[in-house]
Amino acid sequence: SEPLVAVCDTRTGTTLAEVRNRTAPARALTFSADGRWLSVFVLGDGLSVYDAETLKLRSTLTGHSGTIRGLLLHPVTGDLVTAAEDGWIRRWDPDTGAPRGLIPGPAGGAGLTIPDPVRPRLYVVAKGIVAGLELEDGEVLFQHDLLSDGATAFACGADGAVLIAQGAGQARTRAYAAESGEPLWEVEAAVLAVDPKRPRVALRHADEIEIRALDAAGTVLHRLPFGGKQEIAHGTFSPDGSLLAYVEEKKRIVLQEVTTGKSKRLDAGAEVKVLHLSRNGTQLHAAVQGALRTWDLRTGQAIATLRLENDVSFILEDEPGLR
Repeated sequence: SEPLVAVCDTRTGTTLAEVRNRTAPARALTFSADGRWLSVFVLGDGLSVYDAETLKLRSTLTGHSGTIRGLLLHPVTGDLVTAAEDGWIRRWDPDTGAPRGLIPGPAGGAGLTIPDPVRPRLYVVAKGIVAGLELEDGEVLFQHDLLSDGATAFACGADGAVLIAQGAGQARTRAYAAESGEPLWEVEAAVLAVDPKRPRVALRHADEIEIRALDAAGTVLHRLPFGGKQEIAHGTFSPDGSLLAYVEEKKRIVLQEVTTGKSKRLDAGAEVKVLHLSRNGTQLHAAVQGALRTWDLRTGQAIATLRLENDVSFILEDEPGLR
């Protein structure tokens, strides 16, 4: 049997606990705010909540009749929220798993779903539209056309003022006012990374990376060269905002200073599937085939390599940054 989820110590790379005996990979997961539990969605098995220390099953959440497309913990209300292809968005008690209510998604079903960082709201991408919903009663606050039938990237700025969406199959990104949903600006560029602590986004152009403020004007803050011909992906900002990390040509990790454009490169040795910077800003984690590799972010020295039986789909870190 293959492991579904493994909880690892970020300081040593050792596996603390794991869940096995599943027939499908995890599609989404999230820690609770206090790090005591971990919720996991598995296609065919539904949504389960585990003790984050032992990975013993705490509860199984049922109710959706379609595949879950979104799983999140709302930062304002603390609700566990799921959005599914059945068109419904459900709220759950994050400690007991008991239902707290359900609201209808927009026409076309609920697709990518993200929380508002400062208000009890949700933003949803459905077929050809972007919509804003009140979390408590499901009131539709706005509904506007999207660039395409779906979105490759969808995010809300750290201050809750601006939404951005990159059209599926397109290198075009549009910004919307989070309050009204009105389009603000758009640009021929793909989303590389969204800063989770500051209202800004890194956009990939043909020959440069552009850092834009998530404001009404899309103010350009910095322009970073990267060579233009290289394939780059998996972008992420460091917690203090000074670095932008991304993967170049699948196997090289680039650490680039946001203000100066200076960069250094790390050889991952294999294709990087997931890139993650630790919450405390000291470690860089890269998931490659059959392993999770960790570097000291300040020195660039390799710290640990955790060998795994299968590939990592995504990396999630608890709030204290220890697992």
